[in-house]
Amino acid sequence: MIQRLKRQLGLTVPAKKPKKQLQGHSTGLPRKSTHKGHVWTWDFVLDTTIRGGKFRMLNVIYEYTRECLCIHLNRRMNAHNVEGSLSDLADVHGAPEHIRSDNGLEFIEEDLRKWIAVNRIKIL
Repeated sequence: MIQRLKRQLGLTVPAKKPKKQLQGHSTGLPRKSTHKGHVWTWDFVLDTTIRGGKFRMLNVIYEYTRECLCIHLNRRMNAHNVEGSLSDLADVHGAPEHIRSDNGLEFIEEDLRKWIAVNRIKIL
């Protein structure tokens, strides 16, 4: 509204400045998936039922094709459940070269990190 009034009065309205893209230091790890099976992305989605009960969904996605490999649903999910789901997916689709995730508690647990290391998967 203020900008409209300034224009009506013939006052100049400063142009918006373009946002700068922040450039971080490269880690040498891929920023983008280049082929199928290169990078899996995994994360949790939380939701509630009509009665107020909570549940969690583990989503695992091929980053390159955006194909959903798994939606594992459970009321409670721990690192053991995540490892079991990933192990089943690796048996069917083959282990990925990289996995991209946040640092949620389920993803930083020691046994899960050992499973990732044994399968020679790099974490992004």
